[in-house]
Amino acid sequence: MQEALDLASHVVADEGWGPVSSLREHFSPLGRRRALREGLARQLADAVELRNPIGHAYAAVDPARLHAAARALLSLLERFCEEILAFAESRPRGPG
Repeated sequence: MQEALDLASHVVADEGWGPVSSLREHFSPLGRRRALREGLARQLADAVELRNPIGHAYAAVDPARLHAAARALLSLLERFCEEILAFAESRPRGPG
């Protein structure tokens, strides 16, 4: 998830679509500008909520729920990679 946030942050900055107000908001401009499908952008924004309990409350995390959420997140991240790659390949290339 962190790498998707990092990449989203770079795209938002490079395209001049920011600033964004929170980690969750990094995916919104990508959906609005069609770098990602809006539904995927919303799902990724929702998935950011999973990041905090994992990073800050290890003992309070239910392993079964975490496993189910991680499987769902993997699918979202695969779709993110496919769509952000398609977006990048559609952009004009600079000199060199």
